[in-house]
Amino acid sequence: MKRIKLFLKAFIFISLFFTSSCSSQQPDLAVSGKSIERIQQIADSYGENLGFSGSILIAQGERILFNKSYGNADVEKGIVNTSTTKFRLASISKQLTAAALLVLEQKGKLSLDRPVIEYTSRLNPDLAKKITLHQILSHSSGLGRDIESLTEKNLGQSFISLDEVMALINRSELFFKPGTQWSYSNLGYAVAAAIIEDVTGLSFGKAMDELLFRPLKMLNTGHETSKRKTTHMAKGYVALPDEVINAGYEDKSYVIGAGSIYSTAEDLFLWARAVMDGDFFNKKNRERLLKRQAGRYSYGWFVATYVWPPVNKKTQATNIHHDGGSPGFSTKISILSKHDIVVIILSNRLPAHIGELTNKLTNIALGFDDEALARPDGTKEFFSVLLSQPADSVIALETKWKTEGKQLYIPNRQDIFLIGRGYIDSKNHENAIKVMDYLIEMYPKWDYPYLFKGFVMESTGQRSEAMELYQKVLEINPSQSNALGRLKLLEK
Repeated sequence: MKRIKLFLKAFIFISLFFTSSCSSQQPDLAVSGKSIERIQQIADSYGENLGFSGSILIAQGERILFNKSYGNADVEKGIVNTSTTKFRLASISKQLTAAALLVLEQKGKLSLDRPVIEYTSRLNPDLAKKITLHQILSHSSGLGRDIESLTEKNLGQSFISLDEVMALINRSELFFKPGTQWSYSNLGYAVAAAIIEDVTGLSFGKAMDELLFRPLKMLNTGHETSKRKTTHMAKGYVALPDEVINAGYEDKSYVIGAGSIYSTAEDLFLWARAVMDGDFFNKKNRERLLKRQAGRYSYGWFVATYVWPPVNKKTQATNIHHDGGSPGFSTKISILSKHDIVVIILSNRLPAHIGELTNKLTNIALGFDDEALARPDGTKEFFSVLLSQPADSVIALETKWKTEGKQLYIPNRQDIFLIGRGYIDSKNHENAIKVMDYLIEMYPKWDYPYLFKGFVMESTGQRSEAMELYQKVLEINPSQSNALGRLKLLEK
């Protein structure tokens, strides 16, 4: 794995649009020029203080308010991120896969209320006759979360066909009666990809082009495959405390439909316009996307509410959003329905602080004026203690920073976890275990550190230790399908 010095000269590509055209929104909901200036200041501070690398686009209606790219698409070659740089969308792919099925329904080719068995023969009939397309798209099918739990193969290292993916899914069992619960399932979206192929007679990539990307003029968007070279594609990186490492290439064929699509911020702006306006979706389907279908989910979107000042019962509306994560990549898209605002953030360097950044930029766009610039980065000092001293020393450092008014120096648990994952990806198992052990001690009810420490134990041949960790995961979260799947495989 090639390593790159952490302190690289920052390159920035910028294109800001302060148009004089009127927003389609009511004047009191329009984003002000002052807010746009503050958005730029905050976004810049994340590039300068925390090394954000990627693209940020914020728009209201047809008006792009802010469109700026930071950092490098390819550090080794010195290629900067620009508005045409393509990023792996990871789980944002789901809303595009779901949209293709909605288009097919609008064309009379299928119905989301019908069972899967009517549209594909590739799913085990015992499963396919029990599950509807609606349940697949809304994560209420009962299928497990990830395909990795169904095989001992190291997926992502080479191409795997959709038929092979479906063969693995056919080994699985339903975790609950379809339609009775909600549980996030990447497997369901692989089934959706198979349905799209079988209904159209096209490969998934070609079907997505014809049903979605070409009609919407999303010319820099597609289904990624190792069999076809994609130009202007960003590489993924992880910023460890002392260096930035290349996250390495991962073949996305094993997450077809669920996480295999790449795009640009500008193409996702076109996608957001189709969701909110125009005649691409009929009224019924637009309403479906903005309404919870199961749990907190519609079809490829989480559905929530947001508020704006002055905060009261009248100043709240629907927010649909989704994020995505892949080795070296973090992504977010959020649409604020009443204001017709979209916030898009695509990053190719972890930790990207993307949730924190999205919240700040959204609040500023809505008129809240108390958001601060990016915090100073205390990561290097924090990890120098975490990796060399007991947890008590880390706690002492955190207490010292709080006493000195430097609490913002403390990395949040998600950023600490992402660095731990970076150590896993770089095969630095010793440091990965130290990070996961710290998180387990500090957050004993959080299942992810146990799960990923289990992955490390399993990969190093420590099966019994891995099984104990997976069992602990299930004590915290009994429906965690990755832990269930790994235990089943290890118990054979």
